[in-house]
Amino acid sequence: MARKKNDESTFSVKKIAGLAGVSQSTVSRAINNYSNVNAETKAKILRIIEELDCTPQQLARHAVAVPSTDIGLVVADVNNGLYAELSRLIVQRAEAYGSSVLLCNVDNNSTMIDSYIQVLLQKKISGIIFAAIPLQNRRFMSMLENDFPCILCNRRLIGLDTNYVTCDNEQGGLLVMEHLIGLGHGRIGFITGPETMAIYAPRFGAYKKALELHGIEYDSSLVVHTVYRADAANAAARTLLKIPDPPTAIFCVNDTLAMGALDYIISSGRRVPEDVALAGYDNTPISNHSAIQLTTVDCSAAQLAMRSVDGLLRLIKNPSEKIRIQEVVPPRLLVRRTTVG
Repeated sequence: MARKKNDESTFSVKKIAGLAGVSQSTVSRAINNYSNVNAETKAKILRIIEELDCTPQQLARHAVAVPSTDIGLVVADVNNGLYAELSRLIVQRAEAYGSSVLLCNVDNNSTMIDSYIQVLLQKKISGIIFAAIPLQNRRFMSMLENDFPCILCNRRLIGLDTNYVTCDNEQGGLLVMEHLIGLGHGRIGFITGPETMAIYAPRFGAYKKALELHGIEYDSSLVVHTVYRADAANAAARTLLKIPDPPTAIFCVNDTLAMGALDYIISSGRRVPEDVALAGYDNTPISNHSAIQLTTVDCSAAQLAMRSVDGLLRLIKNPSEKIRIQEVVPPRLLVRRTTVG
């Protein structure tokens, strides 16, 4: 006797997901033949579907009902150790929920962000984590106005009611400056990136605030804005150390720039920290290398990644609720050899 076809009450995508030990969105992607499903996992799902004797029409009706939780990730530069680590951890966290991540690297070119936002929306992703955003971006503002699920990672836009998970970048900058001033440095150089990028404004603000708190006059000749490359920081350090009254310490707005500055300081025959103390920011893996031992600020990439993914998925899964994700991770100063010898 032929088997009686199962009616729709005998199965669901949820049941298939439970039997396969995967998320409902993974089942949906397998049914729709998406390429981002592990071959072994897909085979297991299809085998369960065959055993349940489901028709393609039944599956299609159920699959459509399962919302996608695939997300986009926009980062400034994957060559930067912090963004590389954040990207890895965000993908890892998302995959734990059965979500896929479409990574967009803008390569420190803010004009590329518009194009990537358009691509991500065309791909019908469910939300975006921005680990790179200029201070003003019309497409981003439009997404906010239309309540599209998005969250800023390791940055916030002052004056806008956005979702964000960030390090307290002003406090981190103050920790560095207080450390350097406490060591007796009164001439402190500052190497930073383009003024349009949101993440570095609080660190620059902290630099100026610390000087004011200690009665040290702000000197614009000690500040160099550059692009986020080690070779550019090398040139910036050369500029600072060739002015008539050069700095005795340099605070770089991230570790990538600090590496470039360190290269010039050493190649110029100066000693670190005896002649020039040096501090970075982000605690990238290279900063703790035994030959470098860079003083830097740790903002816990693991916490930033975990909270960003969790927050975004909460926004995606609760579209009717007025949720605001606004979390601040405390910074930690790591004092190493480049400032204390």
